[in-house]
Amino acid sequence: MLEATTEHGKVTAWIAPDKGYSALKWSIHKTGDDLFNDRPISSKSWLAVFDAVELQKVGDVFVTKDGNFTLTIKGTDGTTRVASYKYETSDIQLNPDFDILGAFKIDLPDGTRVYMKEYPGIHYIWENGKIVPADDPTFEEIDKMVDELKK
Repeated sequence: MLEATTEHGKVTAWIAPDKGYSALKWSIHKTGDDLFNDRPISSKSWLAVFDAVELQKVGDVFVTKDGNFTLTIKGTDGTTRVASYKYETSDIQLNPDFDILGAFKIDLPDGTRVYMKEYPGIHYIWENGKIVPADDPTFEEIDKMVDELKK
């Protein structure tokens, strides 16, 4: 078992040396001041736990074939919420060709509004497979408006 306490909470991993040092279980426990997305959590605590139910050997590597994930959140108001998920894999590829699979390909309908964190004041849309400025005034038009207002 490995443990570490960070600004993001206490992380624990249970490792199986006889299974290629694969993680059989891991947990993250957060309380009050621990960070999530660079901010303190808004609940009293939460605990995320993943348990590998079954490992499968693919080549020389053991990978999780089935597992369970549980997230328990204790609110500051005394309530407790629990969400549980079961994961099953059926086609494990250690070195897939992402281009052939089309993985990570963004497929949004044209006209979908898109937000860019780096430029929060500018509106964008998805058009022909790219992010483009929405029908807002161009920077040249804005500069002209500012010049006119200065007069």
